[in-house]
Amino acid sequence: MERLDRMICLDTHVAIWLAADLKQVSQLVQEKVNNADIVISPIVKLELDYLAGIGRITVSSTEIVEKLTREADLSLSCATFADVIDQASDLGWTRDPFDRIITADAICNDAELATKDKLIHKNYSKAIWE
Repeated sequence: MERLDRMICLDTHVAIWLAADLKQVSQLVQEKVNNADIVISPIVKLELDYLAGIGRITVSSTEIVEKLTREADLSLSCATFADVIDQASDLGWTRDPFDRIITADAICNDAELATKDKLIHKNYSKAIWE
């Protein structure tokens, strides 16, 4: 699949939905995923482990990431941890550390962030859904 020279970061729930069924994400996100480099912050893997640990999802982070890597050419963000945390420190609009770091990672990559999260949409101009 030929990719354009742009990047889309995935929020945790979008990674889960893409791994389960592409139809669970919006048409816009489907189109963008098909035409961009797909990336997740390493903290998405940690949040997936957390969700599996509390029983919110039934598959492991490894299964989700491997499936998306195989089927959508997913990769992990290369933004440095120090840069992401510096950026996250400025995101006082949420107390959720996962949302802060995922959004900060997208900012470091100057990328759109596929998410349905309304608070992220309100505070990050490159958040996409519909």
